[in-house]
Amino acid sequence: MDQDRKPPLFEEHPYLYCLWHLEHNYRTYQAFRELADRYREFNPHRTLSADMICHVIRFELGMRNEGDAFHISNNLTSWYARVYRLEHPEANFGLRPAWMSQLTDDQWDEVRDLLRRMKEQHETA
Repeated sequence: MDQDRKPPLFEEHPYLYCLWHLEHNYRTYQAFRELADRYREFNPHRTLSADMICHVIRFELGMRNEGDAFHISNNLTSWYARVYRLEHPEANFGLRPAWMSQLTDDQWDEVRDLLRRMKEQHETA
């Protein structure tokens, strides 16, 4: 792995780690989104479990992310749920308070911009 692609340490910079992860492992978020969408097809109001979705990704897809020792780090479970809710505010996740609750509107705008860029990049690829 080359040095510019090395992720920030989650313990030191959780927000930067999550941004890095979304940019360098976007396919994992795509898989999360697809499974959440499929789950919601039958009942859009049911409560979703980000943990369950991540376990399905681990089991069914066997995905491994660049820069992670784990298939999908548990540090990202809550992150994926909140990013998904940026796209689907009506989605019903059981979310506990987390460090992400402290993110500013500017930081969430940065996440939205990155998400938009990643979608565009993967649609044209």
